[in-house]
Amino acid sequence: MNAVRRNKTSVQSRKRVSGSDSDHAGEQQPESEQGLIVANHGVHVAVRDHNGRFWNCTRRKNIETVVAGDMVVWNAEDNHSGVVTRLLPRRSLLARPDKSGKMKPVAANIDQLIITTAVSPGLNKNLIDRYLVATELIGGTPIIVVNKVDLLNDRQHDNIEHEVSAYRAVGYRVLITSAKQTLGIDSLSDTLRNHTSVFVGQSGVGKSSLINALVPDQDIRIAALAEAIDHGMHTTTTTMLYDLPHGGRIIDSPGIREFGLWHVTPGEVERGFIEFRPYLDKCKFNDCLHDAEIGCAVKSAVAKGEIDSNRFESYLNILSELKDTAG
Repeated sequence: MNAVRRNKTSVQSRKRVSGSDSDHAGEQQPESEQGLIVANHGVHVAVRDHNGRFWNCTRRKNIETVVAGDMVVWNAEDNHSGVVTRLLPRRSLLARPDKSGKMKPVAANIDQLIITTAVSPGLNKNLIDRYLVATELIGGTPIIVVNKVDLLNDRQHDNIEHEVSAYRAVGYRVLITSAKQTLGIDSLSDTLRNHTSVFVGQSGVGKSSLINALVPDQDIRIAALAEAIDHGMHTTTTTMLYDLPHGGRIIDSPGIREFGLWHVTPGEVERGFIEFRPYLDKCKFNDCLHDAEIGCAVKSAVAKGEIDSNRFESYLNILSELKDTAG
């Protein structure tokens, strides 16, 4: 099972639905309707109905884990709670392995990953590259956001621009931001408009500050959600979805130290490094991993400066991790 997967089936719009599940045939079923998962916290999920009201729901045991961004069918049980009875088809799913190696879904039906890093504690290029691979495999668009640039002097700012130049050179969009100074917030807002985007990155990079700048009434929304579903929602441990004032949705995911790609294949990692693509059919061997093989066009391109050497080293690190896991 891959760390990310894509399903081309479109998610249906929210509407009331009727009918019963096969395992409850013959029983009188409460009226069902479609809803949007806006937060998940353990066994509880917050469902937003077609009127914009929040419901504290659990899910039936035969349904896989649902996450923010999922569209579901659910039944109300009383005036504030209900049960999720069916997960509707996903357009995309971002997932990552947990400490035990089990795949843990993060966010669904997204089309953009906002890969958030910061000048302090420092750019984690290895983590950025892993998220870039994941985004390529999910079929989404990655946006790299470098935050907290208000901490830099002019020389340090130039150094950061140089560090991200390799990403821009291969076509990735990089935004330089400061939530404190609202620098780059308008460009980020325009990038998010009419998309469903998930913010990912380490703790401490300022994701919450950026989201506060994009969604000024974030705290009010969280309080209203927690009160409505009668269950504490903590932004440090809960993935939450917000509607943007000018269209689009953002999903805020908890910060993580690493993003494993232990369940993808070497070929999928290879395709995730988009600058390799012009050279892949030029290698001497069709199954070339661009490591120790002779006649490798990718390694030749690195030697000529046509592929950034740091990006290539990042690829080799991921490949080594896959080998260690398989061994």
